[in-house]
Amino acid sequence: MGDDLYFFLLYLFYGLAFYSMGVAVVSVKTRSSRLKVAPLLWLFALFAFLHAGNEWLELFVILEATELSKPALVFFTGLKLTVKLVSYLFLMAFGLSLLASIYPRRRSALIATPLVLLAGALVSLGLHDVGSLAEFFHYSDLRGRNLIGFPAAVAAGVGLFAFARSTASTSARAARGFRGAGLALIAYAVLTGLIPSGTVLFPPAIPVELLRGISAFVILHFLMSALHVFDLEQNTLLEERLNRLAQTEKLNAIGRLAAGIVHEINNPLSNIALNVEMLKGEVLNNDASPKLHKRFTFIERNIERASHIARELLSFSREKEDQFEQVDINELIDSSLTLIGSRRLEFDFRIKKAVLPAVWGVPWKIEEVFLNLYINAMDASTPGAAIVIESLVVHNEVVVKIADQGEGISAENLGRVMVPFFTTKEVGRGTGLGLSICYGIMELHGGRMELSSTAAGTEVRLYFPLHRQGDEGGKNFGSG
Repeated sequence: MGDDLYFFLLYLFYGLAFYSMGVAVVSVKTRSSRLKVAPLLWLFALFAFLHAGNEWLELFVILEATELSKPALVFFTGLKLTVKLVSYLFLMAFGLSLLASIYPRRRSALIATPLVLLAGALVSLGLHDVGSLAEFFHYSDLRGRNLIGFPAAVAAGVGLFAFARSTASTSARAARGFRGAGLALIAYAVLTGLIPSGTVLFPPAIPVELLRGISAFVILHFLMSALHVFDLEQNTLLEERLNRLAQTEKLNAIGRLAAGIVHEINNPLSNIALNVEMLKGEVLNNDASPKLHKRFTFIERNIERASHIARELLSFSREKEDQFEQVDINELIDSSLTLIGSRRLEFDFRIKKAVLPAVWGVPWKIEEVFLNLYINAMDASTPGAAIVIESLVVHNEVVVKIADQGEGISAENLGRVMVPFFTTKEVGRGTGLGLSICYGIMELHGGRMELSSTAAGTEVRLYFPLHRQGDEGGKNFGSG
C-alpha cells in the first residue's frame, strides 16, 4: 500500500508538471510576436502534453499490472513506449528548430541530426538479440531514452539557454527564466536519458524517478517566468500601434494641409512657367547676351525645383484607392534599381534574394519606397561604398533590408526622420518627405518600416505581411 501511494503521488505530480507546461505555453499569445521561439512553442507544448500522458500511462501500468490481462498489459506498455518516443521527437524538433533559427549556418547539420539518431536506434534494435517481448520493450525504452530523449532534451535546453540572450534587453526576468529552463532541461536530459529507471543514487538514496519529477517542476517554474516576455512584448506592440495610429492621424492632417498648399502653388507656377516661355521667345534671339541666356536657365531650373517639391507634396497628400494585386517583391527590387539609372554604377550594390511568396500590394507604390531608400542610401554613402539589399522571410512576413555605409543616424534624430519635412540633408538637397511617403505606403500595405544605425551605417527594414489569397485590397491589410 505504501509503495502504491508513493508511485501514485510521484507520477501524478510528475505528469501534472508536464501538463502544466503545455497549458502555460498554449496560453500565451504568440501570433504577432517577433521572437524566434514564438512559432516553435507549439512543438514544445505537444511534447509536454504527450509526456504528461506518458507519465500517467506509466502510473496506470504500475498500479494495474496485476489486474490486467497479458494482451492488455502488452497493449498499454507498447502505447506508453510509443507516446514517450513521439514526445521526445517533438522535443527534438523544438530544440533543433530553435538552434537553427539562432545559428542558421548550422541548419543543414541540425536537420540531419534526428535522421542519424533514428537510424542509430533502429540499427541498435536490429542488432540486439531480443529473447522476449518484455525484453524488447525494456531495450526499446532504454535506447529511446539514450538516442532520442537525451539529445532532444539537450538540444532544447541549449536552444533556450542561447535564446535567453535575445530577451535580456526586454526583460532580465525572462532571460533568467529561459536560462533556468534550459539548464533544468539539460539536467532532465541526464536523469531521463543516461540514468536507467529504478536507479537509486547514493548518497542519499534518492530514486532517479523522484529527481526527474523535481527537475520537471524546476523546468515549469523557470518556463512560467520566461513566458512573461510575451506579455511585455504584447504591451510594447500595443504601444507601437497606438503611436503609429497617432502618427497616422498627424500625417493625415498634414496631408490635407499639403493638398491645399499644392493647389495654391501649382496655379501660379504654371502661369509663371508659361509667361517665362513666352518671354524667352520675345527676348532671346541671336544677339542676346550669354548672361541673359544664363538668367533664363536659372529661372527655369528654379521653377522646375518648385514644381518637383509640389509633386512630392501631392504624392504625400494623395488619398485615392489603389488596386492591390499579388506582387513579387524580388521583381520590384530589381525594377526599382533600374529606375536609378547610371548613378547605380557609382556604388557597389550587393543583392541577396531569398525565394519569397507573393504579397498583396500596389507595385508602383512599393517601387517608390525602394527608390526613395536607394537614393537615401546613395546620398549617405561615398562613391564606391557597398549598399546591401537583402530579401528574406521571417515568420509570417516578407522582410527587405537595405543597409548603407554612410554616417548613420544620430540617436536624437532616429525618432524624427519619418516626420514630414524633417531632413538631415543640406539645404536644397531634400524636402524631408521621402521617408514620410515611405512610412505612409508601408502603413497602406499593413506593414512597417524600421530604421537603425549600425557600426557600418544605416539599415532600413521593411516588413510586408503575408495574407491569405482572399485578403484582396487594402481594407484587410494590417489585421494579421
